[in-house]
Amino acid sequence: NIGEREARSSFLNVFEKAVKEGGAMGMMAAYSEIDGIPCVQNKWLLTDVLRREWGFKGFVLSDLGAIKMTLESHHTAATISDALAQTFNAGMSMQFYDFGHDDFLKGMKDALSSKKLSLAVLDRAVADVLRVKFLLGLFDHPYIDPALKSKIFHTTESRALALRAAQQGICLLKNDQNILPLKNDGNTIAVIGSLAKSTYLGGYANKEGKAISILDGLQQRAGQSVKINFSEGYVTGKSRPELIEQAVSTVNGSDVAVVVLGEDVNIVGEGKDRATLDLDENQMALIRAVCASGKPVVAVLFNGRPLAVKWLAENVPAIVETWFSGEMGGLATADILFGNINPSGKLPMTFPRSLGQLPFYYNHKPTSSHKYVDEADSALFCFGHGLSYTKFEYSGLAIPQKMTVNGTAAIQVTIKNTGQREGSEVVQLYIRDEVSSVTTPVMSLKGFSRVTLKPGQSGIVHFKLPASELALWNREMKKVVEPGEFKVMIGSSSTDIRQKGTLLVTAN
Repeated sequence: NIGEREARSSFLNVFEKAVKEGGAMGMMAAYSEIDGIPCVQNKWLLTDVLRREWGFKGFVLSDLGAIKMTLESHHTAATISDALAQTFNAGMSMQFYDFGHDDFLKGMKDALSSKKLSLAVLDRAVADVLRVKFLLGLFDHPYIDPALKSKIFHTTESRALALRAAQQGICLLKNDQNILPLKNDGNTIAVIGSLAKSTYLGGYANKEGKAISILDGLQQRAGQSVKINFSEGYVTGKSRPELIEQAVSTVNGSDVAVVVLGEDVNIVGEGKDRATLDLDENQMALIRAVCASGKPVVAVLFNGRPLAVKWLAENVPAIVETWFSGEMGGLATADILFGNINPSGKLPMTFPRSLGQLPFYYNHKPTSSHKYVDEADSALFCFGHGLSYTKFEYSGLAIPQKMTVNGTAAIQVTIKNTGQREGSEVVQLYIRDEVSSVTTPVMSLKGFSRVTLKPGQSGIVHFKLPASELALWNREMKKVVEPGEFKVMIGSSSTDIRQKGTLLVTAN
């Protein structure tokens, strides 16, 4: 349960940007409730905020079955007609498979005849949908050109974009002893783990065509003198000690082991919540056995949610987070492992040390802490973390002395590649409101920028920070920018801040 201030500050603000800056014309009302009122029945949310405050002109539909849930789960409606009347009066525009056509039609007629729903509200809902259809040109050109698919689907350009996105999104979490990048000449690599052959792309993924697995990618990117030996290592949900023995034998006959661990289709996706974030027992038994071999080990994570991999962080010298990185993810992973691409991805979420630390996020309030008698108070891998095969030096932070509550601050910092190879750094800008009328986070990300530099090269990264990004919802529940001092922090992650300064915001 959250209050209005937290809802506006931490959640609604991103949707406001989607409407005002992105021009979004479609919204979905969630299954959940806010302070006891289901979202599909929440007039404050769907009318007062979305339409009147933000000027939204599109349509709102229910998340699949959300209106029906008010009748069967929330118990805030007595009949179908009551459920429909409440939701359309709140600001909904259409149902999404809530009720069959006959039940829906009867429910709407009953709502109109009982005066629970007016024709004016019904006309408004219909107009919302028609307006968007007209803007999309669906009445002028109602049918898609069948030849369009061959022109835009799975093209060379789209595959290249998918590869580049995966290459830039993969995160190097740890690289002790400079095990990575792997040698692409004369090496024998043991690829271990059944997930190395997985082509799962994530929930709701298009199953047309075949993605490139991590094993496929390594085989395609390996040099002619590189030998790759694969061993399954484990079967999900089954204890097979002989598979671990085979895997260790494969590792013993190789120069380095790449162990792919994470989540398969059986435990990740919509409706597949977990009671733990740990790797399963079979995977843990496998990685422990491989590490005991004494060979250099690289753990490659293949997952959709942050995992509690404390044992890996303490015992495996190199860890790469690949996520479900799309149809070209296997090639992108191979490019990172072999050093064809210098990793530059940054974590968009915090990795906890254990489940007991949750919830764990970087932009917490000052009084929020994670102090335990049996666990460290820090994250395993923090928000914004991601290593490179080179090093970057930060200097020359320049901040204007002051700006007004309606102004924009031009901030810049110099980044230098002090390593031996070209690389990209994602520079992150955080702020902290030093004194405010309501509590604010210890730090908030307000900008990031990617810069690519050759060895020894320097570059200036520029940020434009509008005062509106410093706004808060004050004690009168008004969105304002309060004059005062703001700490400016620029760094490589939320815990690796390299440059600090102060920005003074004045009333005029």
